[in-house]
Amino acid sequence: MTTDEEHAAELKRLSGFGLPSSEGLVGTNAKLSEYHAAIALASLDSWQANVAARRYLFNEYRRRLKVVNPIGTVLPGLAHAYCISVLVIQLCSASARAECERLCAERGIETRRWYTPLLASHPALGAVDRAGLLPIATDVASKILGLPFFPSLDVADIEKISNIINTINHLNTTAQAVPYDPTVRV
Repeated sequence: MTTDEEHAAELKRLSGFGLPSSEGLVGTNAKLSEYHAAIALASLDSWQANVAARRYLFNEYRRRLKVVNPIGTVLPGLAHAYCISVLVIQLCSASARAECERLCAERGIETRRWYTPLLASHPALGAVDRAGLLPIATDVASKILGLPFFPSLDVADIEKISNIINTINHLNTTAQAVPYDPTVRV
């Protein structure tokens, strides 16, 4: 709460996703309706089962991906509290990512590009100062790809997706695979 009308208007704009604004300003996703809160509360009953299912999928992908590793390593000591909700991998090059996207699309497999555009190049943030051109962030963003990752995904689908990724990435790199270690689990 505030008595400052300008500050109140700014808070209202931010909580409304930056809208209404023709300038494309930044806002937040600071809303949770009572309905959504009730759904979230009800979903807590199945939370542990959902965590286990996602960990299983993550480990199945990890076991099959030979020349890439999923991004988002679980920090030691936090595995018990971690629930992976997306699976993002980094390929060896932007062209390898494009080829994986093409082959997956031909087979009806949806993928997703992450961090595109980078915040540093987002039109709404064009006037914001940054520390140079950010070549590492630009490079990583050009090579990462989100893979299908949902509870009803089956192992045969993971195998098909992994084969595409492994084939394309292997043809485009001389990088050594990080060996799969079956004792490391999330």
